[in-house]
Amino acid sequence: AREVATLASTVAPKTYQSGFGGLAWSADGQRLVVADTQEINIRDADTQEALFTFLAGSDFNAFVHSPSLSRDGLRLAFVSSGLAKLSGPPGTDSARVLRGHQNAVLNTVFSPDSRVLATTGYDSTIRIWDVPTGRELHHLPGRSFPRIFFRPDSQVLAVTTTYGVKLFDVGSGKELTHIEHDSNAIVKDSRFIMTSYILDAVFSPDGQRLATIFGDRTISIWNIPSRAELRVTTG
Repeated sequence: AREVATLASTVAPKTYQSGFGGLAWSADGQRLVVADTQEINIRDADTQEALFTFLAGSDFNAFVHSPSLSRDGLRLAFVSSGLAKLSGPPGTDSARVLRGHQNAVLNTVFSPDSRVLATTGYDSTIRIWDVPTGRELHHLPGRSFPRIFFRPDSQVLAVTTTYGVKLFDVGSGKELTHIEHDSNAIVKDSRFIMTSYILDAVFSPDGQRLATIFGDRTISIWNIPSRAELRVTTG
């Protein structure tokens, strides 16, 4: 193995007394969002100066986590006390609670065009929300701890399943296709089942291909229109 690069801090390190709940970058790379126990700090990425502090939870046990900042920089989403919350425009200190999940919320993800927000929850569902109004648009079936991500054009939401990825139309909420590995080729021995689960997936920039990775480090590249597996590498 060869070391390609070493990442070093460009600013003096700073210690925070906090219950860390996650990080998120702004689209321009100029700001860093830091989720704390009860608040979210938006900091200058170069100087670490606090630009804005958002009180995200008044309960000491709120545990704020999974922050995400819309690409246009106008909205902040996060989880507090198990509820998904969506802030107003910059400078506002209030957030709308997005009610719909029947159990605690796990994650929040904005679409690239900043118009919709997707959330996952322990209720094994995915919810799609209209950002301007906070209205729930779609309620999609999922599984425990799925990965969710939008196609670059914001028109399709991908949701990982046990052995593949389902693609949903963001406008209608309908399932478009299910890209899945051949389950007959996957080891079913209970001692190895976790290595057969899909861990992550990502769209190509043009949205026409999808890369997936499994617990056994198998990486596949798929042609989305044909659902053909183009390449497989292992190890």
